[in-house]
Amino acid sequence: MLDIGTPLYDMHCHLDFAGRDAAGALEADGVHALSTTVTPSGPEDHPLLSRSTNVRVATGLHPWWLADGRCGRKDVDTLVALVPRLAFVGEVGIDLARGRDAARAVQEEAFDRIMAACAQPLEGTQPVARRVVSVHAVRASGLVLDAIARNGTCESATVILHWFSGSADELRRAIEMGCLLSCGTRMLASSRGREYARQAPEERLLLETDLPSSPSPAFDPHDITHSLESAASSLAAIRGCDEAGLMDGLAERCGRILGM
Repeated sequence: MLDIGTPLYDMHCHLDFAGRDAAGALEADGVHALSTTVTPSGPEDHPLLSRSTNVRVATGLHPWWLADGRCGRKDVDTLVALVPRLAFVGEVGIDLARGRDAARAVQEEAFDRIMAACAQPLEGTQPVARRVVSVHAVRASGLVLDAIARNGTCESATVILHWFSGSADELRRAIEMGCLLSCGTRMLASSRGREYARQAPEERLLLETDLPSSPSPAFDPHDITHSLESAASSLAAIRGCDEAGLMDGLAERCGRILGM
């Protein structure tokens, strides 16, 4: 168990899927979070999260929703129009697993447009100087990195690759481009994930849970706290470093990224 005095940061979760005041429960645990939505209307549907002092809500358009037709061009247009005033964008990306490659062209076009919008300066008064973008890539890391590079998104935004699962060469490319990696217990449970967490510079690593994985009124928000604690312990063991020092670095880095 980590010292409660050290803030915990979940840099990719879905608190809008939880059926109770998840933000309040996490605040009691000393947890701050970047809660990503799966559609552009997500923040409007959950105003309580947006008012929480320990949660930043990112507006997104999940590639699964594009791949199966639940969202379409109108939703892409909506998100692209919103981006100039959004300090936090996510979850966005490309997923070509489990038959979703049939919608590859739709996903690629949408992601390219979103990355182009995210490369533009932030408008209005914002809590951070650099936009934060949380990116999903499954069997599409090269395509995702191509779009980020083509639009110069890393030059003006903080790009976080959520649960990175690409190749070793793609990992090196992502690091060279300036991307960050958010790691959770599920990523660190695989040999590839552990090796990537060992190889990446410590200053590029963040923690995540990706919880809840689906809408769940019975979800216990404290599971996020436990998952973060477990991921932190695993990460320290993988890197052979002091856990307290690792957590101090993570807290400073995440607090700066989120403007908290």
